[in-house]
Amino acid sequence: MKLKLLKYLLLLTASICLTANIALATKIHTQKISEQKNPVEKIIDFAADSALTLKVYAALNSNEAIKDKDISVSTTNAVVSLVGKLDTEDQFDAAKKVATETDGVKDVVTENLIVQSSNQPMTDSWITAKAKAMLLKDRITNSHDTSGIHVETKNGKIFLTGKATATEAEHAKQVVDTLEGTSAKAVNNIDTKV
Repeated sequence: MKLKLLKYLLLLTASICLTANIALATKIHTQKISEQKNPVEKIIDFAADSALTLKVYAALNSNEAIKDKDISVSTTNAVVSLVGKLDTEDQFDAAKKVATETDGVKDVVTENLIVQSSNQPMTDSWITAKAKAMLLKDRITNSHDTSGIHVETKNGKIFLTGKATATEAEHAKQVVDTLEGTSAKAVNNIDTKV
């Protein structure tokens, strides 16, 4: 008799737990369904975001600093994302400001709006390598100490930095200025207080 009573109580307890779990699952599922937007609300939100995207595009195209730049705009829940490549920090700041000041925008994401460091990175690398080779050749053949001079090229313009005597700095500039393919004469920023 005790065994039958124990089995009965165990079965009753399991039934109560199962019923409670079913009730809880039903409540959670019903809550999730009620929190989801209906199709009409989704269409309204999509239309609002699309309209906001068009407003931001129009504002970007009316700004002289960035109107010719290739900037993509997308909007989700009034948060605007800007994607593209710009030439300067000023263009970046202008794009962000224009988007931020557009009526209806809650926030602006610019992590994929990139300022290019150079218009010609492969060419700049080639010019830098060529200039370094010219300085090394001159150092070996003419005994000029250019070991403290660093070379960097940006948009076809060579920048010389580092430390050297005034004579060696001027000589390094003259050597590098003979390099073809640069947009201007080298900029001599060499510290000559050696």
